[in-house]
Amino acid sequence: TTLPEEGTRRGLLGQASFLMLRSHPTASSATLRGKFIRERLLCGQVPIPPVNLSTGLPPVTETAKTRRERSEVHNSDPFCSGCHLLMDPIGLGLERFDGVGRLRWTENGGIIDPSGDVDGDYFADAAGLAEVLHDHPEVPGCFVRHLYRHVLGRPVTVSEEPLLGELTEGFVADGHRVKAALLAIILGPGFRRIGLPEEDAR
Repeated sequence: TTLPEEGTRRGLLGQASFLMLRSHPTASSATLRGKFIRERLLCGQVPIPPVNLSTGLPPVTETAKTRRERSEVHNSDPFCSGCHLLMDPIGLGLERFDGVGRLRWTENGGIIDPSGDVDGDYFADAAGLAEVLHDHPEVPGCFVRHLYRHVLGRPVTVSEEPLLGELTEGFVADGHRVKAALLAIILGPGFRRIGLPEEDAR
C-alpha cells in the first residue's frame, strides 16, 4: 500500500497490527508501544517493575484528560519515572492512534500532543518518530538481529556475527525493506544449518 506523503502513518509503526498488539483491551498504551521500540528496535533494556508497584495510570480528570497528561501525573513518582522515561517519550509519538489503530486528534475532550524524543532526538508526531528511528544508528542492526532470531527460531551464535553484519549492511542499502531482509536471511547459510552446541549463543 502506498501511503500519502502528507499522512501520519509510516511503515511498521503505522500498521494497525502493530498498534493493536501494543495496546490495552480498551485503550492505547504509550508504554507498551514505547517498550517494544526500546527493546526490539533499539535493543535497550527496560527493568521489570518492582513488586506491588501500581502501574496503572490515574483516572481522567479535568486537568489530565489525555494519556500524556495522565502519564505526567503517574511519572511524578520517582519510583515510576526511572523506567517510564525509557518508554513513554517514544510511545507518546503514536498517541494519535487509538487502541485499534484508528487516527484521532482528541482524547476525552483533550487535544493529543504526539511530540516526544528518542534519546534526545526530538520529533513532532508519528511521522517524525519514524524518521528519527530510520536514522538511529542502533535500529538496523537491532532489527536484523531480532528478525534473524525469529526466522531461524534459535539464538544467534558467535560465528554468525559477521553474517549479521552483512545482513545489516544489506538492510540499510535496500532502504530498510523488511521483505528484502527476509529474503536475504532465507537465502543465507544460517537458514540451512543449526548453531554448534559449544558456541556461545546469545
